[in-house]
Amino acid sequence: MLLFLTFITLFGLCHIIADHYYKTHFCYILKPLTTLTILSFALYLTEFELQNYAFLIIFGLLFSLIGDIFLMLKSDKFMQGLVSFLIAHIFYIVAFLDSAKIDLNLYAIIPIALIGIGYLAVLLPKTGKLKIPVLVYALVLQAMVITADMFYQTALTTNSLMVLIGAIWFMLSDSILA
Repeated sequence: MLLFLTFITLFGLCHIIADHYYKTHFCYILKPLTTLTILSFALYLTEFELQNYAFLIIFGLLFSLIGDIFLMLKSDKFMQGLVSFLIAHIFYIVAFLDSAKIDLNLYAIIPIALIGIGYLAVLLPKTGKLKIPVLVYALVLQAMVITADMFYQTALTTNSLMVLIGAIWFMLSDSILA
């Protein structure tokens, strides 16, 4: 397990450094390699016994990999990347709902909604023809975080806490990048 985490961290940090120094060729290798390593780690953790939750997470990670590839290409593949990540988030939402009791936590929804409103207030005026796709994506992203919270509140395990933290970091990183 430590080996996977080490490689994920190493590849991710190397990608950040390569991106900072505009080493595009390294980015083309390191970005998908990081996501592939995360996907491999997920498969390792399931020991290839793909129950419904694991199956949905694996497919979400596959669509995240596709989204990463579209977004890093020089040609304008933003819409394909957005749709890929949208599909990934839908897989994650279904996985979390499959494993959670439907119980909305206002302490989670209010900050998520405020972040989303702030994100959209800044972003939507700059999106031109992409207003509707960006709005749909942002709403699905918020739903993913809310369902990750429901999953955590239902399971109260270290794994479900990691899912929630990952979902929050995803939403915050998307907000910052946008």
